[in-house]
Amino acid sequence: MKIRFLVVIMSIMQTIAQAATVTLSDGRVEVGVAPELGGRVLFIREKGTDGLILADRDIWENPSFKAPEITGEPVFYPFNGITLWIGPQSGWWKNQDYNDELRNKAAGWPPDPFGEYGRFEIIKQEPGYIEMLGPESPVTGLQLLKTVRIMPDGKVKLCFTATNRRSEPVQWDLWVNVRSTPHAKASVKVKSMDDVRIESISSVERDVLSTDFKDGIFSILPELPSKGKNARSGKVFLYPEEPEIVASYKDMCMIIRFDKVPREKIHPEQGAVEFYSHLSAVPDPSQELLELEFHGPYGLFQPGESKSIQCTIELR
Repeated sequence: MKIRFLVVIMSIMQTIAQAATVTLSDGRVEVGVAPELGGRVLFIREKGTDGLILADRDIWENPSFKAPEITGEPVFYPFNGITLWIGPQSGWWKNQDYNDELRNKAAGWPPDPFGEYGRFEIIKQEPGYIEMLGPESPVTGLQLLKTVRIMPDGKVKLCFTATNRRSEPVQWDLWVNVRSTPHAKASVKVKSMDDVRIESISSVERDVLSTDFKDGIFSILPELPSKGKNARSGKVFLYPEEPEIVASYKDMCMIIRFDKVPREKIHPEQGAVEFYSHLSAVPDPSQELLELEFHGPYGLFQPGESKSIQCTIELR
């Protein structure tokens, strides 16, 4: 009896210790989700592999990990994974009373902490599905609902719904940010290079992005910086011919499919698809990453109105 009691207690302690991460599985595909860390997706992988999502492993490997508290002085933590941002970036802190200093500076950083590491409540959970509701954000005026589902074919469907909780309209787009290893190649189909804008400047310390355009496919190449340079980095804004991003590294491939948005519905500061890459000459986990991003249409959210953005992620 004592042994059984001890086993039960240890099991409960382990459940509490790992409560920060929920793992969904269909026996082949595993999806890690952190409800108390903005409802972010930490990994999508075939069982026994690491997958291509870049995230802080401490979140699910360290039993004592706790999400940071939200304070009046927002801080950005590079937890990475898959999260939802609100666009455009220039408007992040313009229409809020939560932080006067960031509003007065029209700051473009950090992102909304209520979306990044707010506590999301689990509304529904099954072995291959989770539904989470976040707090109402005083920064954006939006409340986020996130669902993650492993489909019968093994693809993972992500759906993000934002509802305006203010008594007046707000104007935003929904922006999905998938963070991957900086050593992955990222590709998207475009009609021509006229649909690609690259922001990458060479300096004494930094190299420009290494890119390729062939047979209608634009790619960011994971090339280390040239001799004497500390890093290779930059940002790309694209309008895709097809709403699909392909990331590949070694024998792994991840395909992100989403809805195509008319060009005129994309905020002029943003791209329908965006890539950000930073690759250091000397490995630097605090800085290195590849961001695979896509935007929904920019427009008004009337009071109480909800809008959604979704995608499927396939592993090959």
